Amino acid sequence: MSRAVVSNIAPGFFQQLRSLRAKVFRGFSWPVFLSVLALACIGLLAIYLTDRTAVQSSSRFFDVFCLRQLIFLFVGLALFFPLVVFDYRRIGRYSYYFFAVSLGLLVLVRLLPPATSMRVHRWFTLGSVGLQPSEPAKIAFILALAWYLRFRKSYRRFWGFLLPFVFALVPMLLIVIQPDLGTSLLFLPTLIIVLFAAGARKRHIAVVFVMGLFSLPLVWLKMPDYQRSRIVGWLKQGQRSMRTGPGYQLDRSLITIGSGGLYGQPWAQADMIEHNMLINDHTDFIFAVIAAQAGLLGTLLVLSLYLILFGFGLRIAQANYDPFGRLLAVGIVAMLATQTMINIAMTIGLLPITGITLPFLSYGGSSLWSCLLAVALLINVGKHRSLLLGQRPFEFSSG
Repeated sequence: MSRAVVSNIAPGFFQQLRSLRAKVFRGFSWPVFLSVLALACIGLLAIYLTDRTAVQSSSRFFDVFCLRQLIFLFVGLALFFPLVVFDYRRIGRYSYYFFAVSLGLLVLVRLLPPATSMRVHRWFTLGSVGLQPSEPAKIAFILALAWYLRFRKSYRRFWGFLLPFVFALVPMLLIVIQPDLGTSLLFLPTLIIVLFAAGARKRHIAVVFVMGLFSLPLVWLKMPDYQRSRIVGWLKQGQRSMRTGPGYQLDRSLITIGSGGLYGQPWAQADMIEHNMLINDHTDFIFAVIAAQAGLLGTLLVLSLYLILFGFGLRIAQANYDPFGRLLAVGIVAMLATQTMINIAMTIGLLPITGITLPFLSYGGSSLWSCLLAVALLINVGKHRSLLLGQRPFEFSSG
């Protein structure tokens, strides 16, 4: 190829490259992205520590779990940046379709034979990878809810306020029967926070809260025995009789966290992790692994990264005057924050043990991908801000 041809092609190529870079990174929320990337890297190190073979052989950096999680991260980032570019309002037009497809997948996974010997119907198995449909269902739920509420005022009346609960109860019931109580617990808090951001009346929220309290006895009677035993173990935590029964996992978690002290234990020398004393340490109890290895200072770093993510996420919501964009951003932050608080609270004994991952840190492709795609939509809302041409959205008289 002659120099003349190269000189003619090069300017156009670099101009397109600059245009693509501007399309991706103009208005890009770096604090949100970097906090997520830092959390994912910390998660990789923590997952590496949970593999006994890797702990015993310091010559291997990438164990099986860590390598797979790294691949999950690269795949997630490959999906992340295209989703940042497309205007979220175009995506919003198909919100109901996404929601319907997610419900269909939840029904389908329940009808198929269980993927494991534990008789649970949570995953579609593709080779050695399990895809959990409840994870994208969380994003589809937020999209559909935000799209439904964007121009409505019916939720200012009590019966109109109850109608959006259908958006939450349908996927909740489909997820509960898998069974997966942990994931189902995320929908109602997210719904309440989105309704509050949309301007729902506080007295209606209070009425629903009281109704929920009165329904607790019925929920307790309908609970499977193993879930009730977890609550009993949580209420009686610290008692010797509970340490070998329902409260065993919580007891191991608290010992693991306490062993880290202020600065953490020497690298890969945490006894509870090395000797596999903490079950599900690479998924539900990854926070305990970080506390044992990095101590109180390490956990404060992790919490600070989450606060950066949630704080700048709410700032994105506040700066966008498009009703759909604002509610979408609030819903994403609410979902991620609720999941984070439930996981950490159960790990340190403030809530009963339930199976739920810690966003960006726990092992699992479905969880990591759904969290990355949710953050991509959040950054998308920040990139495509709408001008205020009329009254500010969701501002009503008090009451």
